Amino acid sequence: MEPQTLANVKQSLYGRSMDTHLAFFIHDHMPYWSTFKAFFRLMSWLGNSPIILLTIFTATLYFTLRGRLNKAHIMLLTGVIAFLSSTILKRIVHRPRPLLWEHLDKVGSFSFPSGHALVTTAVFGILAYFLGERFPLKRRLIYILTAILLFFIGFSRIYLGVHWPSDVLCGWLIGGGILYLMILWYRHGGIKRTLRIALGLIFLVFGIIGLIVPIIPGILLLIAAFFLIFSNRSFSDMLRKKKKELTPPLQ
Repeated sequence: MEPQTLANVKQSLYGRSMDTHLAFFIHDHMPYWSTFKAFFRLMSWLGNSPIILLTIFTATLYFTLRGRLNKAHIMLLTGVIAFLSSTILKRIVHRPRPLLWEHLDKVGSFSFPSGHALVTTAVFGILAYFLGERFPLKRRLIYILTAILLFFIGFSRIYLGVHWPSDVLCGWLIGGGILYLMILWYRHGGIKRTLRIALGLIFLVFGIIGLIVPIIPGILLLIAAFFLIFSNRSFSDMLRKKKKELTPPLQ
C-alpha cells in the first residue's frame, strides 16, 4: 500500500480500535528483511494443519504402542476439540482477514480466532505436559521452550499480515482453556470406557456429515471415532505384538 494511502487509512481508523492501533504499531516497527520473513514463515509453517495432524497421530500412535491409552485418548481428543473449536468459531464470527497489508502467507478461511494460535496451544501444550511427566528434571525447560514456540507461531500470523492481534490473543486464550480442561480430565483418570465409546459414536456421525457437507473436518472425526471406539487394552496389545513381529532381531 502506498504511504499516502496508508496514512489516510490510519487517520480514518484513529480512535476506533486498540486492535487496529496495535496492528499498525507492529507492522510499522517490525523489519521486513528476507531473514525475518523466512523465520516467521517457518514459525507459521509449524502451525499448519498437516504438521499438527502429523504431531497428533504420531503422538497418539506412540502412546498406544507404549500401552499408555489414557494419554493416547487425551492427545487425540485435545486435537479434535481444538480443530473443531477453531472451525466452528470461524464460521460463527465470520471476521474477515486484515486487508491493510500484503498477505505473506496463503489463507483460506476467516480470521477469528487464529487457528494456528488456538490449535498449537492445545496440541503442543498437552504434548509438553506429557513430556514434562516423562522428564521431570527438564519439565521447566520443556514448558519454557514450548511457550516461546507458541508465542512465535502466534506472532508470525500478525507479522505475515493474515491476522489481527485479537485473533491471535483469543486463539491463545481458547487453546489454553482447552489445554487446562484436558489436563484436569487427564489428572482425574482420563476418559472412561462408556464416555469414550459415546464420543466415538458422536464423532462417527459428525464425521460422515463432514464428508457430505465439508464444514467440519470429516476425515479427522472419522479417524478419531474409529480410535475411540476400538482402542482398548486388547487393541494396544495387538499393535505392540505386531510391532515386535515387524522389528528385525538384533544380530
